[in-house]
Amino acid sequence: MHLSEEGTDQIISKRSKIMQNLHVALSKLSFNGVVKLIKENQGILKSPILMENDKLMSGFDSEQARMFIPPKKRRLEMRNLLSLLIKNDPLLN
Repeated sequence: MHLSEEGTDQIISKRSKIMQNLHVALSKLSFNGVVKLIKENQGILKSPILMENDKLMSGFDSEQARMFIPPKKRRLEMRNLLSLLIKNDPLLN
């Protein structure tokens, strides 16, 4: 949880059917209570949950997922994409 900026909101899906049926106020649970709730109801977790060093991402967000790609590789991919766009643009050829 120390990687999370939003606490339990970042990893628990409040909109999941399981969570809605539980009628639990997460804000009133202790840390151990939240851990127990997750162990007993793993379906409340957002998917996927990705962690690397000091980075945490939960749920699918393609923009946020970019933080797991090294900057050098992102720059290379961007150059390749721009090159392809320029090559296929009839106004530039």
